[in-house]
Formats: sequence, C-alpha cells, structure tokens
Amino acid sequence: MMLYGNQSRSKEIIELGTELKKVAQGKNDIDGNISNIYRRNALALGELGLDDASMNDFRIALKFIQTIENKDKRLYYLSLCYENMTVYYENKPFASKFGDSLLYFRKKSLSAAKQIRDNNGTVSNDLKYDQIAFDNMAIGVSYLSKEDTKANIASAEKYLLEGLKIHENEEYNIPSTNKITMLNQVSWLYSEKQEYQKSIDYALRALELQKKIVILTVEWNLLNFLLILI
Repeated sequence: MMLYGNQSRSKEIIELGTELKKVAQGKNDIDGNISNIYRRNALALGELGLDDASMNDFRIALKFIQTIENKDKRLYYLSLCYENMTVYYENKPFASKFGDSLLYFRKKSLSAAKQIRDNNGTVSNDLKYDQIAFDNMAIGVSYLSKEDTKANIASAEKYLLEGLKIHENEEYNIPSTNKITMLNQVSWLYSEKQEYQKSIDYALRALELQKKIVILTVEWNLLNFLLILI
C-alpha cells in the first residue's frame, strides 16, 4: 500500500485495502499494521472524493490505533491519522467552518507527535521531527489561507518558523524534498508580509536545493547505467 501511495495510485490502494481488511477481521492491532491499512485506505478514498467512506475508515483506524501496545508508535500513528483526516475538509474548501476543522486536526496531529519520546527505540527522532515540522508547516499554511489579518499572519509565521528550525537542525535526517516545500511556504509567508527580499531569498534557497537533488538523481541514474554495462 505504501508503494501505491508514493505513486498516488488511489484506486489500487482501495482495491488492495479492501482485501486486506477482510484478512484483518477479528485481529488485534498490536504493531499498528491494521490501523495503517484503514488509514491509507481512508486517505485514498478521500483523494477520490469519497468523503463518507473515507471518514468511516479513518474512525476505524483511530479505534485500532488505540490498541497499539507501544506508546510511542501509537502516538506516531495517531499523529499521521489526524493529519490524513484533513483530506475530508480539504475537499470542502469553500465552507468556512471546515477551515477551522483543518486547524483542529492539524493541531491534534502536532500535539500527538510532540508527545513521542526522543530516542525511544521504536520511532526514530528523524520520523518524529519530520512529522512535527510537517504539522507546523501545515498549520502555518492554514493560517496563511485564512483572512489576511495581522493575527493570522503572526500565527502563520510562528508555526512556519518552528518547522523551518527543525529542517535547519543538522541533527535530523529529513528528506530534502520536505525542506524544499517548507522553504517555499516560508517564501509565501514573507510575500504576504510584503517583505519581498526575504521572500525571494527563501525561494532561491528552495530552487538551489531542488537543483542539487536533480543533479544527484542524474548522477545516480548514470552510475546505475554504467554498472549495468560493466
């Protein structure tokens, strides 16, 4: 299911999820595998606009998550589930009340992620802080998307800079693609604040990082090609 998710193949996820849910019937979710099936299936349903079915599977996922034995793993999957549940409200962008629901679930996701212990031996610090950074970014973007007031801009800046701080901490090994997204959102923030030089600086940083990834990808593909020839 993760492979299909990385390829945005929602229909295949749903087909596989339907079969896996049959196998999971009546079993306990000690390690979080069953809740992951329901969570990923719910996300795929939501991405196809099947909102009611999506929310139903999310609720089942939450019930299974509560049965995961390891507390840190339970909190991590809880954080993922709360964040994924926002797909339901993202499908209704023109209903103002759902904007508050987006913030509500993103903050619940952030709260759960922050409760994960450092160096717990189950959920790595990299996963924990990647999730915290993402939640901060998502909350910041939610505030940027709201009415253009000083309070909303200030809240957006607070959360976005908290997330950026994690990405700039070399202690954590977080995918560069996630940092690129963060830098672009911070660029948007300063554009909204009319601090255009800062906005340009962050956008250029994102562009430079993107170029490095492209170069590394080309070099890696070339190396693999040469190894095949040898």
